[in-house]
Amino acid sequence: MSAALVVDTETQQPVVCVTGWSSDELNSLRARDLPAAVWNQLLQVSVAGTTGITIAGRHRVNADSVDVVPRFTLARGREYVVRINPSALPAPRPGSIVETRVMLPALGAAPTVSVTVIYPSSTVWPDNILRFYLHFSAPMSGTAAVGHVRLVDDTGQEVRDALLDVDVDLWNRDYTRRTVFFDPGRVKRGIRPNLELGRALVAGRKYAIVVSPSWRDGRGQELIRKFRHEFTAGPPVERPVEPAA
Repeated sequence: MSAALVVDTETQQPVVCVTGWSSDELNSLRARDLPAAVWNQLLQVSVAGTTGITIAGRHRVNADSVDVVPRFTLARGREYVVRINPSALPAPRPGSIVETRVMLPALGAAPTVSVTVIYPSSTVWPDNILRFYLHFSAPMSGTAAVGHVRLVDDTGQEVRDALLDVDVDLWNRDYTRRTVFFDPGRVKRGIRPNLELGRALVAGRKYAIVVSPSWRDGRGQELIRKFRHEFTAGPPVERPVEPAA
């Protein structure tokens, strides 16, 4: 079995096409109304570097192949893992799981997108800050901040486990603003991560948020340059929220 990205004739969008099925296997799949959970056991597509996060989409049985039609457009320059498990067929086929990596190539133009501003934009952040916002000059690919955004201390070392490591959509509608969370378990007082590790920020010390140019924009290109915002951690803000303010 083999997998490749092809352009769908109906939508003109890329789909994952898997070939190498027998006629009997295709007929069996075509005749059965398999639930999504069974399809995902048989054939799933996920973003490389994530665990157990399958892209949203539907399965389509053709005359000589099975397609995974993504619900959302695949990002250029991002690698996807296609996992085929023949033993999950209605009539199980002996053999091990087949994994193939596919990727839409980035467009050939030079990088044009950059981080324009970070909020808070001040040079003092309370040590219990929960989130910050990165704004971009043009739409991004919609990928997570994991691996692209780091907190570094005044020695230049990354502060481990400081940011929330999740691959979920925390973008605004046009993918020009990304919300990044500090790990709430470390920020909030009296719960286990806070008691064991303490807050990522220590009042009085200097830090920087660093955004790598490896983060891809909506065309699959890297950012123009690395972004860096330096600040000092200040005392926590613990007063109740005042809606009028």
